Amino acid sequence: MLILYKVLMNFVYLLARPILALKTRKSPQQWHQRMVIHPEKYLNSCQSLTGHGVPVCHFHASSVGEVRVLERLINSVRKIRPGLKFSVSTFTESGQKLARAILGGAEGVFYFPIDSPFPLKRFFRYF
Repeated sequence: MLILYKVLMNFVYLLARPILALKTRKSPQQWHQRMVIHPEKYLNSCQSLTGHGVPVCHFHASSVGEVRVLERLINSVRKIRPGLKFSVSTFTESGQKLARAILGGAEGVFYFPIDSPFPLKRFFRYF
């Protein structure tokens, strides 16, 4: 059953890819981050930190409300673990704007990749 699900999802993904590309044509940065194209442009800071033994804590916020909660959480954790670095991914454009505005001290703020094996493999190479 799992194999059937994966085959079906990859087929749907391939059909939806042109639609998603058209939808995000106003923001090529968003498309590149969702497809994990040129991840070195926005994930290098995370990889260089983990490669040198500096712990990076990654959070994902789907909505603006979750970004606001993350602000409090990250500020609290920074008091306890000042050497810890953070990366934050968001799913919506409004969440992305807010995260960049209030979480500017995070090592990386970027769009979470599309839930497909190829982009996710490239994304998780950095963590």
